[in-house]
Amino acid sequence: MSNYTKSTNFTAKDALPSGDAAKVIRGTEFDTEFSAIQTAVNSKSDTASPTFTGTVTLPAYTETVFAITGTTPVISATNGTIQTWTLSGNSTPTETLASGQSIMLLIDDGTAYTITWTMVDVWKTVGDIAPTLETTGFTIILIWKVGSTVYGALVGEPA
Repeated sequence: MSNYTKSTNFTAKDALPSGDAAKVIRGTEFDTEFSAIQTAVNSKSDTASPTFTGTVTLPAYTETVFAITGTTPVISATNGTIQTWTLSGNSTPTETLASGQSIMLLIDDGTAYTITWTMVDVWKTVGDIAPTLETTGFTIILIWKVGSTVYGALVGEPA
């Protein structure tokens, strides 16, 4: 099982609670020492910032992979940031991304279908145009939104 580990080497204006030299946090269960330190820091009335020195070990993170279906799908970050799509016909996707969100889209066009990319405002690809999809295997497209502009880019070599 992966764990969160923190060492208790702190510097601050006031003494912080003492305890074991290292604590382990599993999942969403927080140890009382960490909570007490957070309370002490938050209750300070001045703008001094304490310094945390130590090691934090985070568990491996597994991203959700979502399978898109249909010819007019809505691409949404709520489905995860890695999405696969095996085309079943010529398609026109739309998007509901908020500024700062991105999607890695793995497209398998199967029998050489096409995508009309009306949702992408700016392509960051060779020639600033939508990439040609591979006829076998996946074409990987990165889509992201900054402000109200949706960008798209081919990941890897063009077909």
